[in-house]
Amino acid sequence: MTEIEYQTVRASVLRREDPPAALIDECRRVVSLLIRTAGLPAHYSPYGVWSDEAIEEVLADWIEVRLVSRGQLLAIMQRAPGLRVFRRMAETSVRQYLIDSLKRSQSSNLFDRVSRCLENDARFEQAGSAHWQLCDEPAEPFVGDDRDLLAAAWSLGEFTVIRYEPEARKLSPLLDGDELDRFLTGMLKQGAMSAATIMQALRMRFAIEDQAPEAAIDPELGGGDQEPEYEALLADLVTATLAELTSRQAAVLVGLDQEISGSELAGQLGCSAGTISYERRQIEDILARLGTDAPAVLKRVLDALFKDNA
Repeated sequence: MTEIEYQTVRASVLRREDPPAALIDECRRVVSLLIRTAGLPAHYSPYGVWSDEAIEEVLADWIEVRLVSRGQLLAIMQRAPGLRVFRRMAETSVRQYLIDSLKRSQSSNLFDRVSRCLENDARFEQAGSAHWQLCDEPAEPFVGDDRDLLAAAWSLGEFTVIRYEPEARKLSPLLDGDELDRFLTGMLKQGAMSAATIMQALRMRFAIEDQAPEAAIDPELGGGDQEPEYEALLADLVTATLAELTSRQAAVLVGLDQEISGSELAGQLGCSAGTISYERRQIEDILARLGTDAPAVLKRVLDALFKDNA
């Protein structure tokens, strides 16, 4: 895809039209290049090995789960004024999708094991519709906050934790059968609990990382401040934001940062207070399109504006 073609495609997406075939082909290119050149471990693949079929499945799932269902395509297009920025943001989105898919699979794997143990072991029985209890223990539900839950989990003593190497093509069970049984039994001695409560105790006790809560525009699009690829993306966003701001909007932004009142700004810029309010809303719209990258971009934009005015 050329830059001119991208601008045409971007305009159609921003008009809420269906993604054209050229955009799907560009997404396929991004996924394929990332998988084939970034050295992603094979256990990230839905088949345990990277192949053309695996790439196509990742492409289809990523488009369905993130770009369409979660509206991320529109968010990316709003924040990517050029093809190069789009490619970087799309690559970051694919990478995070693969990581989060693996995390969800690990969490689901552990939850399935906990549920099977509770359902198949005669020592456990349901207490109500959602809680489980030991057959020979009182059915009073566990009462306490996360701190109490974590204290109960730590009171069970040390556990042997199974951890595979990152390259292993399997999901870590965390605890073997006997250790998981000891954990479940020990926790239910504290009172009746749901499987979700037991999972929360496991997450806190063994520091299992959860997927970050979803937002209207994904935080993961921003990446980490220490990642070189994010720094490059951030630089592009700063350049694009500076290009989008008019000279008056830039002056209003600097004035607002210096906590100058709207009326005083209007006097300095030779316009009405209503115009200042209008420009402020325009600036807010520009920053809103940056999503969770806005604070970092705003800081660098202000640094650049102050430097230009020095």
